[in-house]
Amino acid sequence: MDESDPRQLGRLMRRMSEITGEPMEEEMQEAVRRLEAGEDPDKVEEDLGDLLATRAGGSGASARRAALLRRRPVPAIGERDGSRETHGAAHRRRTISLPVCEAASRAHSDGSRALREEAPTVFRPDSGPPNPSTQYTVTYGVRPVSEGSAEIESSLTIQDTDGGLRNVRASSAPIVVSGLCITPVPTALPSATPTREPTPTATPVPTRLPAPIFLPLALRETCVPGQQRVDAALVMDASSSMLELTVTGRPKLAAAVEAARSFLDQLRLDEGDQAAIVSFNSDAWLRAPLTGDRAVLDGALDGVQTARFTRIDRGIEVAREELATARHRTGSTPVIVLLTDGKANPVPVEAAVEQARLAKEAGAVVFTVGLGDELDAEALAQMASRPEFFYTAPDAEELAEIYRAIAVTIPCPATAFWGRR
Repeated sequence: MDESDPRQLGRLMRRMSEITGEPMEEEMQEAVRRLEAGEDPDKVEEDLGDLLATRAGGSGASARRAALLRRRPVPAIGERDGSRETHGAAHRRRTISLPVCEAASRAHSDGSRALREEAPTVFRPDSGPPNPSTQYTVTYGVRPVSEGSAEIESSLTIQDTDGGLRNVRASSAPIVVSGLCITPVPTALPSATPTREPTPTATPVPTRLPAPIFLPLALRETCVPGQQRVDAALVMDASSSMLELTVTGRPKLAAAVEAARSFLDQLRLDEGDQAAIVSFNSDAWLRAPLTGDRAVLDGALDGVQTARFTRIDRGIEVAREELATARHRTGSTPVIVLLTDGKANPVPVEAAVEQARLAKEAGAVVFTVGLGDELDAEALAQMASRPEFFYTAPDAEELAEIYRAIAVTIPCPATAFWGRR
């Protein structure tokens, strides 16, 4: 054993305790742990002080462990209480053990190991104590864990019946691990009955998946608003809240009438477009039937009067009925543009949603415009033919721009073009 190596010293002291079956004292356990951690034996001996001196002066396993630490000779096989007894020493040999296989302690520079040691081997002859004149063979194994070279190093520890120990270093043996370890698979014996050879089949050739092909597409889609005729019913909220002022200081109703006039400006009334005016509050009234006469339409807008309540359902119903009359021209697109600044009352808004559904089933395109923030917004969005056909305006002064946008969308909706279909 290399006494300058504290780890080997600690391992030997621990092995002595395992072989003799005598437990180590708490202080000696502390010494062994520090040695195995690589601490200087002189420092360990200095810290333990008088305790080691007491142990080293005694006998048995405790004395031998203390003597190891203090660099004193360890009682060898056949030595008892300082006197050497050679007679019968061979017969007191009890075991020969291989406690450590040190092959794996030599690692490569990258930290890998070529071999891994198996469990320590303890040799115990079955026919009594080992005889010094008899040659014994003790085997142990290592397991390859990676390619590389390693050197097998081990030591023999011989113990007598009194616990005396002798450590003998075995000669080293180099081992090189190379190539893959392949476990042979047994092959099945051929059948006694000859079998027909299968008819060889052609190896299938994988089918190549078609790659996408991108072709240029040139479109010449245009929309000329004058080519599509419109029959539009403007349904206007005339509840008392429409008398509230806008940011410019005029009533909301005045701004709404102006927005309706801007919508009419976009129509081609002289070429076949028509419009109708409907107002609603506690009920709904057809102020002007479908007509292309601008003067009639302007007069109807001037005559809108406010009152309590907001019967949105009646406003849509009157507009739907007018678009179903004989005044509606075949080929013209039926349109309803609804404006409201409040929630439906006293009739629930669901009635208005139902009227809008009936109008859409009849072929009408429904636009809804909500003014302000006191709205049945979800219901208004549901009434519109498409989500983008629902508009909101925080202030009535913004209505004119919305109405002009609707007038352009009616004959040329984006969904009518290839890119938005």
